Amino acid sequence: MIIPRLGLLLTCATLPALAQTAPPAAQSPFSDDHAIIAHGRQLAEGLCFSCHSLDRPIAGPALGGITAVRDPQWLLRFAQNPLEMIEQGDPHANELFAQYKLAMPGFGFLPETDLMAIFSFIRAESAEQGLVYRPSEDRGELMELMSLPQEPIPQLGVRFALEELATIPIAPQNRGIVRIATLRHRPDKPEELFVSDQDGYLYRLANGSVDAVLDIRRHSPEFINEPGLATGLGSFAFHPDFATNHLVYISHTAKFKNQPADYEFDPSIRVPMQWILSEIKLPSPGATFDDGEWRELLRINVPRHVHGLQDIQFSPLAKPGDADYGLLYIGFGDGGSTRNGNPELTHNLNSPLGTILRINPTGDNSRNGHYGIPTDNPFVSAKDTAVWSEIYAWGFRNPHRLTWDHLNEGRLLANEVGERLFEEINVVIPGRDYGWNVRDAHLHYDAATEKESAPPAGILATDESFELPLAIYSHFEGNAISGGFVYRGSVPELQGKYIFGDIVSGRIFCLDVTHQTAGYQQIYELEIDDGSGNLTSLRELTKRGRVDLRFGEDADGELYIMTKPDGKIRHVIAAPVR
Repeated sequence: MIIPRLGLLLTCATLPALAQTAPPAAQSPFSDDHAIIAHGRQLAEGLCFSCHSLDRPIAGPALGGITAVRDPQWLLRFAQNPLEMIEQGDPHANELFAQYKLAMPGFGFLPETDLMAIFSFIRAESAEQGLVYRPSEDRGELMELMSLPQEPIPQLGVRFALEELATIPIAPQNRGIVRIATLRHRPDKPEELFVSDQDGYLYRLANGSVDAVLDIRRHSPEFINEPGLATGLGSFAFHPDFATNHLVYISHTAKFKNQPADYEFDPSIRVPMQWILSEIKLPSPGATFDDGEWRELLRINVPRHVHGLQDIQFSPLAKPGDADYGLLYIGFGDGGSTRNGNPELTHNLNSPLGTILRINPTGDNSRNGHYGIPTDNPFVSAKDTAVWSEIYAWGFRNPHRLTWDHLNEGRLLANEVGERLFEEINVVIPGRDYGWNVRDAHLHYDAATEKESAPPAGILATDESFELPLAIYSHFEGNAISGGFVYRGSVPELQGKYIFGDIVSGRIFCLDVTHQTAGYQQIYELEIDDGSGNLTSLRELTKRGRVDLRFGEDADGELYIMTKPDGKIRHVIAAPVR
């Protein structure tokens, strides 16, 4: 069994643990106010329930009953910065770490009132269901399933340095962090970079200045950016013919107010929000996005505030006349359906949830007539008319970022934010099934019990129903993958390596993408130099336990690293000669 290094934060949203006895009820800071409890429920669904449940352990302990036996101030401090408590030797934090072999990211960016609202909801729901906190769990089998021969991830022995490019301002509707998510360059003016903030803003970076060019609230009054980490302004993409058609595409979330959608499910399943794909036509290439004419292309209901429409991209390698030119790829997660108790909504060709879609945004042969469906999509000739012919590949939990490999026949790569064991890198093949929610990497997954199991010996060699990842890393090494580009910038040592990282810990990894087949290729870790020959880390630079790492690339293939706690965009440059 692999024993993880203590200095890494390693899971999704693990609230809580063992602590002192709670104070008398008269001193309880928990609220009985129905509005506060409802707010806490919304926050918990968006932030906690990807890794927790009230009544059974998942990536962390079941939370039911915890407020009856644990000190509120301890819970608050732990939710804010669990890594700090582990490193300070808190016995209860270390007991949890020893049991689960992973630690949650800190939620210190949330106001204390929000954290206490979550605990107030847990307290109220526990009382209603009669839940008692039971922290003990036998994790031995799970640890064995998570162990990989490629880990611990070795150092490659390659360093790079970072040069600060810009600081994005905190949005008025902020959480104490800048929720920068996507960085793109303008096709006809590549020296101009644009970066999105999930809180609903788009900024232009040019000549050392940072200028807001979009406030989405002016165009989408139902826009929401809370409660989850995966809500708000998801992504944006310039049409490759932007210089002449002035078209930009944007994905974002909206409150559900019974608006009809292009994908709906049984009315008994609650719809907290919708994901929308919109087109913006600017009056001229240099105009602000606020001056554009908006058109809705696609609206999709989801059952939770997670795993949505977070990346949209045109292939940067396609040329005019190519079959792929002008086609928009859309990475759509399972909308939290599996964890919501509705696994039937994903891993289903009649649903866009958990898929990569491919559309012609300027066409009109879709069901709603607002976009086109390419004739060479793999399911376009399906006999079942309920099949979404927009689907290019399926069986994803959360295809968080897409990129094209310019070295290997333009392969499409997608990184997959996993459940509680693994993070994946996939080579996307048209029509192929990537397994979620009946497979998790190479393991069987039972959506009803939310448990993984090893397949019988030899099944991976004979089962061609599912496409295996190119590479994976376990939650011993990180907790949520963020891609990532095949590097083609000015640092020779990084040339041709697929560079990606872990959202929470901020560790930077790389992979040799010259391997053409799946089989769990070796992942390596890259080192960050502080510019003076000393090693540093994104945790040290951001001064926060949760780094919230994202990547960007410019027209020359130079790589940028974005971190939410400090709102910094940093340019990857060569490390100094030692």
